[in-house]
This record gives sequence, structure tokens and C-alpha cells, in this order.
Amino acid sequence: MGRQLRFRSGAESPSESDSRNVAAHTSDYHFDFFSFLRILFRHRRWLAAAVLGAGVLAAGITLLIPNKYTATARLLPSGGSGKLSALAGITGLPMLDIAGGLGASENSSKLFPAILQSDLMKNIALNHVYSFTDDGHKFHITLLEYFNEYNLDRARAELDAITSVSSEFKTGIITLSVITRYPELSAAVAQLYIDELDLFNRTRRKTRATEYEKFVSQRLVETQSELAESEIKLSQFQGINRDWAFSSDPELQMELLKLKRDLVIKGKTFAFITQQHELARSETQKNLPVVQALDEPAVPLIKTSPRRTMTVLFAMFAAGIFGVGIIFIRESLVGGARGVDRESFRNLRSDLSVAYPRLSKRFESAGDQADNQRYDVKEFS
Repeated sequence: MGRQLRFRSGAESPSESDSRNVAAHTSDYHFDFFSFLRILFRHRRWLAAAVLGAGVLAAGITLLIPNKYTATARLLPSGGSGKLSALAGITGLPMLDIAGGLGASENSSKLFPAILQSDLMKNIALNHVYSFTDDGHKFHITLLEYFNEYNLDRARAELDAITSVSSEFKTGIITLSVITRYPELSAAVAQLYIDELDLFNRTRRKTRATEYEKFVSQRLVETQSELAESEIKLSQFQGINRDWAFSSDPELQMELLKLKRDLVIKGKTFAFITQQHELARSETQKNLPVVQALDEPAVPLIKTSPRRTMTVLFAMFAAGIFGVGIIFIRESLVGGARGVDRESFRNLRSDLSVAYPRLSKRFESAGDQADNQRYDVKEFS
């Protein structure tokens, strides 16, 4: 018994046949859509199993993630001192605001995002006891208990993750969002932020205004006294020097100009302090809410996350794309080993054998399998 190898091409050698196939394939290469569908159809069961498996896995993971609910509030912008600025127009002097700056209000809504995100507000929100019901169960917990984190630094980081504060550039409207596992808790935390922001602004403004009024009142008395003193000095000088209007003495005229200049300065200072005193008195008498909510934080009825349907569909789509890629990589390797791109396959196998010796064994087995399919083996005696 013996074995004889015969080539299908008859008199042609394997190298000549491969070279001819490579040349023909290079010159006539084109994408065959039906071959593409045929390959997919041949692996349809494996591809369907991969897609369904990814969908089931994604569904199982999303079911383990608890639902989360977002409560959102929108705050209207607030300006400076409002109609009080009209007092500045009466005197023609610039208005010094209670915050200590020219034309800038301490209660401007531009400061609200920074106040809401301050450690002061976070500490208040973390230590406040929230009472709410969920699924028939009553809860009385703090956010420290909700996070199960009693380190303030880490707890503040957890709070940052569930809160969002943004401001619209054109309208100045501020949006505050809080997301938790409980709808009523989300609304309660958002409402606490608004209440504390309003209290902070009103209390701070009232305190600063009261202190400023006391300071301005004292300064007004001093300025009035200085103005009266300047008037007396000028009057006494003119009384002593009755011919000051016709005198050509340079020292006399210089002293007169100095006294008049001092009187003008004291008069303008007195007018400015009087204006600020009226502003301070008006601010201390105001007791209006600083924060005005356009949309109050209502209890959300629809969960925000997780989006299970979209997650499952995306996982199935990604698995399908990945599966198609694997199928065509495998077909390309087997096709190259069979002779269509044999030369390129050999070069790739050579490069991989140098870089990855273990991986090269797989290519060698694929090439041997293709060679066995390429030739007919007949037995003879």
C-alpha cells in the first residue's frame, strides 16, 4: 500500500497555480455583496446567539441597577439694588453698593451657582434630616446615611455626583437638578438648596446692610461736623480779612482758595455719604425674598435612569457589529490560507511568527488544513 499525491491542475505545480490565482484575483478583485450575505447566512446561528446573548446580559445588568429619579428647579435671575439706583441719578454721584463694589450687587444671581456649590451649602444638605415615603415605607435619613459615608470630604464628592447647577448665558436662569434613588428625596434635597440659598442671601444682606447703615450713620455725623467746621473757618477768615475781595496779597488769596476748596470737598463728601445713608436705610427695611423660583422642584414620576431598552438595543447592535467583524476576520484567514491571497498570508504568518511565536502555530495549522483540502489524496496498492 502506498500514497500518491496528484494536483488538480494536472501538469501545473502548486507554485505556478498559486501565482496564477493571485494574479487573477488581483486583477479581477471586487466586492461581492451576495458572497457577503452568504457568509453571514452560513454563520447565522452563531451570530444570532452572540446578539441575543449580549442582549440578555445587558438586560440582566441593567435590572441590577436601581432606578434613579431627578428633581429639577429653575431660578429667575435677580439684579442689584433695583429702583434704589435712581437715588444716584438725583445726586449725579456713582452708587456704592452695600457689597462694597461699584454697580455690583451682593444679591446678584451670578453668585447663586457658586453659593449652591459651596462647602457651606453641601454641609447643610448632608446633615439635614429628610423625611419622605417610598413604596409605602417611611424614611428619616440624612444624606450621610444615604451615601453610607461619614467622611465629609468623600460625602461632599458623592453629593457633587448627584447634583448639577448650571446657568443660561442669555437669560441668566439657573437650573438645579438632584438625582437619587427616591423621588421624594430628590425633590426634598432640591427644595432645601433653594430655601438655604434664599435664607443665606436674605440673612447676609440684612446683616451687611445693618452694619453698613451704622457705619454710614457714624460717618455722616463726622462729615457733617467737618463740613460745619470748614464753613466756620471760611466765615472767620472772611470776617478778619474784610477786603479779601479787593486784596492783591498772594498769601491771602492762596489761603482763601484753600479754604474754599476744602469746603467744596467736604460738601461733596457730605452729599455722597447722605446718599449712601438713604440706601442703607432702605436696604435694612427690605424683607423681600431674594430667590425667586420659576419652576419649583416637583416630585418626579418617571425614572431618569437606567435606560434599559436603549442599553439592551445598543448592546445587541455592538455585539452584532463585533460578531460580523470576527466572522470576516476568520473567513479572511481561511481564504488566505486556501490560496486566494496566499502570498500575503504567508508574509503575515512570517511576521507574526517572529513577533508572536505561539500565535504562529494557529496560522500554520490553518495553512496545513488548507493544503490538505487543496490536493487529492488517493491510495494505491
